[in-house]
This record gives sequence, C-alpha cells and structure tokens, in this order.
Amino acid sequence: MNGASSSLIRPKFVALDSSHLNAVAADKATTDRTRLRRAEAFERAFEESGSVLLLCWHHLQARSNH
Repeated sequence: MNGASSSLIRPKFVALDSSHLNAVAADKATTDRTRLRRAEAFERAFEESGSVLLLCWHHLQARSNH
C-alpha cells in the first residue's frame, strides 16, 4: 500500500438506543437551560468525534407509534 491510502480517515459508526435518542431530542427541545446546555455539549462532542450516527427503521417506526 502507498502512503496516501494510510491517511484515509475511517468514520466511527454509532447506533444509539431509542431511549438515548429520545433523551437527546427532549433535551434539545426543552426550555430548561441546564438540559439545553447538555444537549448542545453532546452535539458538539459528537460532531468533533468524527462519528456517523446510524438510524435504523426501528428508530423511525418506534417514534411513529407513540
């Protein structure tokens, strides 16, 4: 392999549990400043990690049934 291929960045895939996704969404939508800051901190940390959030049909299906 040449040197160029070794510099390829490989993403980290993260599949959060539905309850975690729900908690993040609730924190993001709240008027409580502490919870809103927590959601913002999570968002920044996730973006900086270079990770990719995986969603599956179950996540969408679970939300549409509630």
